[in-house]
Amino acid sequence: MSLLPAWLKARLTSAACLIFVTVPSILVLQGCDSISVPIGNPERSRADPVLGGVWLVSDPDNSALLAFIEPYDKRSWLIWAVNVSRKQAGAEDNTVGPPSDPAALSDWLAQGDENITSEGPFKAWLTRLGGERFLVLEPIRQLSTKRGVGADDWYVFRIEMRGNDAFLASMVDPHFQDIDKVTTTRAAEAIIRKNARNSALYGVDPDSDEDQESLPFVRVPQSAYDVVRELLTTGK
Repeated sequence: MSLLPAWLKARLTSAACLIFVTVPSILVLQGCDSISVPIGNPERSRADPVLGGVWLVSDPDNSALLAFIEPYDKRSWLIWAVNVSRKQAGAEDNTVGPPSDPAALSDWLAQGDENITSEGPFKAWLTRLGGERFLVLEPIRQLSTKRGVGADDWYVFRIEMRGNDAFLASMVDPHFQDIDKVTTTRAAEAIIRKNARNSALYGVDPDSDEDQESLPFVRVPQSAYDVVRELLTTGK
């Protein structure tokens, strides 16, 4: 059964297209660059059951993200995101995000006084290119300039599982070799397939010493579901 209450699903379903973005030392949800063609085929994909559940990405000094991944059908997922931050006493703008350890999430949420924002939903599916696995996110109920209602934008992440309870998500840079300008799925897939293990595909300058930025997702244990559900119910 879904953790998301009806009021939140309704609000998420009517939301504008927003997506996960990483910048140094902070996780935010905001409008971002995309590609204009879908990658893979949701009708031929398979919804890996390991991805189902609630996942946490956290920066102790900033807001953190709870991602809810639920089956859309046998081949794809439905994803919602809730951004949570803790109001910091004595500071108007500074917030303190949830702990990076999901086992401590229940105690943190029980303290109350959170700021909550929510984004989504997205239909998502998996595809494999160049020996790597990618998760493709498609905004749902977005107004399309081409079709009236439907997606004009897609967002692509490489997914690297770390067992069954953690994974890294690295966003494909849509400006790499002008992927954002290609007009066919075949052309976009060819670029990604050829460069799937090239760090520059994920926004890393090959001439720099910087590390690749990835979203480190960890699974929220079922023992924390009750307090998460209470947070969502009272956070409207």
